Amino acid sequence: MASTTKPRRRSTLGTIIEHRNHFKARYTRGGKWHTPGHTFSTFALADSWLADEQRLIDRDEWTPPADRRAVAEAEHAAATLTFGTYSEQWIAERQVRGRALKESTAASYRNIRKRQLAPFLGVPLVAIDRAAVAAWYRQLDAATPTRRAHAYALFRAVMNSAVDEGLVPENPVRVTGAGAQPRKPEVEIFTAEQVGQLADLMPAKHRAAVLIAAWCGLRFGELAALRRSDLDLPKDGPAVLHVRRGVVKVEGQHVLTTPKSTSGVRSVPIPPHIVADLRAHLKHWAQWGADGLVFPPTHAGAEYLTPGQLYGHAPTYRKDGTVRTPGYGYYRARHLLGRDDLSFHKLRHFAATNYAVAGATTKELMTLLGHAGPGVAMRYQHAATSRLADLAARVSALSRGHTEVGGAS
Repeated sequence: MASTTKPRRRSTLGTIIEHRNHFKARYTRGGKWHTPGHTFSTFALADSWLADEQRLIDRDEWTPPADRRAVAEAEHAAATLTFGTYSEQWIAERQVRGRALKESTAASYRNIRKRQLAPFLGVPLVAIDRAAVAAWYRQLDAATPTRRAHAYALFRAVMNSAVDEGLVPENPVRVTGAGAQPRKPEVEIFTAEQVGQLADLMPAKHRAAVLIAAWCGLRFGELAALRRSDLDLPKDGPAVLHVRRGVVKVEGQHVLTTPKSTSGVRSVPIPPHIVADLRAHLKHWAQWGADGLVFPPTHAGAEYLTPGQLYGHAPTYRKDGTVRTPGYGYYRARHLLGRDDLSFHKLRHFAATNYAVAGATTKELMTLLGHAGPGVAMRYQHAATSRLADLAARVSALSRGHTEVGGAS
C-alpha cells in the first residue's frame, strides 16, 4: 500500500507534511521541533502559520508555540472559571495558620455560599463587577445584619484570593461599611446572685452546666464534650477543668471536634465556691468511667447533649394568666428569673467580666476564654496557671461571700 504521507519543504521556515488530506507544519529552532498543536485543512493555512512564526522571529517577539498555547489555555480557563467552582475549591483548600478549616467552619461557609452567594455561583470570576456586587448587597435582608456581614466577608475573602492568584485584576467586593457587624445594644449581664438563682431553677442534672459556663467561661459545645477525666477536683490544691474538645453541628449532625485554634485547648481554674457543686454533679449525673460525659444527652439516640436539650422551652400562659405549660430547662429558668433577654452564651460574658473585675489582664482573659484574638493578641503566650488560680479565688470572693452558689444537688 502506498504511503499517504507526502513531505513538502518550504524555503522560508520549516516543513509541511501532507497526511490523509491534512497538513502538518513544523520547524526547528534552538535544536527543538515546534508545531502549532494541530493540523491544517489546507496547505495554504499551514504555510501561513509558518510565515507568521517567521515574522515573530524577525521581530524578536518569538516564544515557543507550546508556551503560547499554555498561556492561551490558562487565560481561557480564567475567563470561564465561575465563582461557584472557585469558591468551593477555596473552602476545600483554605488554611488558617497552617491548619485546614474546621468542619463546622467549612459547613458554615458552604451554607453562606449556597444561600446568600447563590446569585454568583454560575458567574465567571472576571465578570463580577462592583455594580453587580452593590446590587447584590442591597437586596440582602437588612433585618439580619450579622448574616449579611458574614456573607459579605466571605465573598470578599474569596475574591481577595482570586486577586492574589492573578485570576482577576482587582477585588470588586467593595461596599463601604458592609464588612462591619453592627454593634448590638448593651445588655445588662447576670449578677452573681442571679447566677445562683438561675442554677437553682435549672433541672438538677443541668444545674452544674450553668455554674461552669458562668464561672469558668466555657462555650456550650465545650460543656457538651466534657469528660470526667477533664475535671481535676483534688481535696487539696486548686481545682482545674481541661478543655480539649468541643461538640459542633455539621450539616445537621452534632459531632466531636478539636477547638478551632490551639488557644482553644486550655486548662481553666475552677473557682473554689463551685467545687462542691461539681463533685455532687459527678456523683449523681455524669456518666461513669474516665471517658464518661459530664453532661450526657437526655434524648434517646443522641450522642451528645444538644442546645435544644439544655434550653428546653419557656412556660406558656392562657389569656387569664394561668400556666398552660410549665416550661423546661434554661428557657424556663431565665423566664422565671425575669431575664428572657439573656442567652446561655451570656454566662460566658459573665465569666469574662468578673475575671476582668478581679484584675485579669487581656492576655489572661484570652487564655481563660480560649481566644486567639485579633492582631497581636494571636501572639500572646499562655498565662501562668498559678496566676489564673489566684484569680479564680478572687472571683469566688465576688459571689457575695457565699461558700457555695445554691446547694449541691
